[in-house]
Amino acid sequence: MISLRAATAAILLLASAVAACSSGSATASPTPSVPASVEPSAASSSEGAAPSLPSGAEDLEALIPDTIGGVALQKLSMRGNEFANSGSASAEAEEFLRTLGVSPDDVSVAIGFGLSSDTGSGVAVFVFRAQGAESDRLLQAFKDATDAERETPLEWESVNVGGKQVERATDPEQGNRVYLYVKDDLLAFVATTSEDDAAEVLGGMP
Repeated sequence: MISLRAATAAILLLASAVAACSSGSATASPTPSVPASVEPSAASSSEGAAPSLPSGAEDLEALIPDTIGGVALQKLSMRGNEFANSGSASAEAEEFLRTLGVSPDDVSVAIGFGLSSDTGSGVAVFVFRAQGAESDRLLQAFKDATDAERETPLEWESVNVGGKQVERATDPEQGNRVYLYVKDDLLAFVATTSEDDAAEVLGGMP
């Protein structure tokens, strides 16, 4: 099964806390894979009811497909001020925003993730907007955050995937690829074992 630990950059620091808040979890791991509180295997209660996930940034959620490669995605989103007011903001996330020169009020994030029980493959998509942030700074800040806990930084290459010019790297620790796409103040991050899945996501970005 694909590990989504590659998503340990600042957006995932936000994402893990959002997932924890949505399920009432007290803490969020600083290096999450799929947040345990919203894994497909834990997506329903003993009564079979799915937990209510936040959906505060529907415009960004709309950029994430409902299904990728035949796998249905769970999606959630939050505005930065909602995240900050939840009391779950980590020091790493706050530093990431300071690096970008934006405040929580300028930020919104959407997350989509799914795992196939048949093939063990998976995909995670994160769409992040920081109003007023410069594209180059946004891209570099995310790369720096991704490499923060690695002994060896990821090696990025510029490629065309899904008709978009993106940055791609292979995660040697997890055996999957990660993709970064930036346009103006919007960044999309994709972690998957299938480039076809990445193309399906990235092709729908602005």
